[in-house]
Amino acid sequence: MQLAQVVPLTGAGARRGNAWRNGVEFAVQAINAGVEPRFQVYTYDSGAAPVGGKSSLQRALDGEVAAVLAVLPAAAVQTVLERGVPLIVPGTSWMPGAGPGPMLASPSPLAGLRRFLPWLRGNLGWRRFAVLGGPADGERPWRDAFRRAAGPAGLEVVADLSVPVRAAPGGEVGALLRERPDAVFLDAAPAECARLLQVLRVQAPDLPVAGAGVLADPAFLEAAGPAARALTAHVSAAAEVPAFAEFSTRFEAAFKAPPGVLTIDGYIAAMMVRAGLARVSRGEAPGLAAALRGLRTGADETLLATRWSDSGEPERETFVARIAEPGDVEWLTLAA
Repeated sequence: MQLAQVVPLTGAGARRGNAWRNGVEFAVQAINAGVEPRFQVYTYDSGAAPVGGKSSLQRALDGEVAAVLAVLPAAAVQTVLERGVPLIVPGTSWMPGAGPGPMLASPSPLAGLRRFLPWLRGNLGWRRFAVLGGPADGERPWRDAFRRAAGPAGLEVVADLSVPVRAAPGGEVGALLRERPDAVFLDAAPAECARLLQVLRVQAPDLPVAGAGVLADPAFLEAAGPAARALTAHVSAAAEVPAFAEFSTRFEAAFKAPPGVLTIDGYIAAMMVRAGLARVSRGEAPGLAAALRGLRTGADETLLATRWSDSGEPERETFVARIAEPGDVEWLTLAA
């Protein structure tokens, strides 16, 4: 069975692309070690120059592939969908409002926050939020999703601040705090997120901070140091989540490094194809696309028992990390 994966392996996105590829390869190793039909994965570097006038994505689609597993921008996603080839991407590649799109290996930011924000209000009583982050870079859609999910969850956005990289945000943060928020929703790349949190802690040492998985990211926590306290993060997948402990141990033994979020997503993407193909005749891509929508898998088939909705979103449990002080993390589970 042939699969194609199209990911950035060179250039600015290489770290993300290689994390995804490692997860796919780890899954394929496990699949090919069994008795079921073997998977063969053709990998294309979306960061490379065209070959023979064709982009890496065009070359991937030239062959007879059962599915494409990819980390792609929205425009490229549409190209695959128009060909009718099943496509599985990280949740952050979701295109809201675009109709039936790719299948997601993880919940989209909007889906995650629609679950997380009511939990924050109901369990912690936070209603007034200030939003703080770095400039939008096309890969961090959580702040936009927060704005969209806040109103229906009964939350009020009382201030919204984007801080340019390396700018001195002390005065702007002070104005944000004068709106007296119950908590701050913080999101940026890990290093920038740590810098903003450190500035925030100078003026509001104990103000609660909520956010997406970046607040539980080891790189962020190390960079933030003592400022990493009173944090509450919504996490779809991470090596530190207790539910992934056995997987993380096996992966680290094989790759000599812990899995990242995109590593886990890549693994789930390949395992989704395996589970879908078990429900259709071999090599029938249109049948596979239909089988993936509404597909139910158990924890032994992917990592968590999941149902993929007709719109391609995974419905499964996610997690909350509550960080009282550096190194003091409590993990909670949000049921699907």
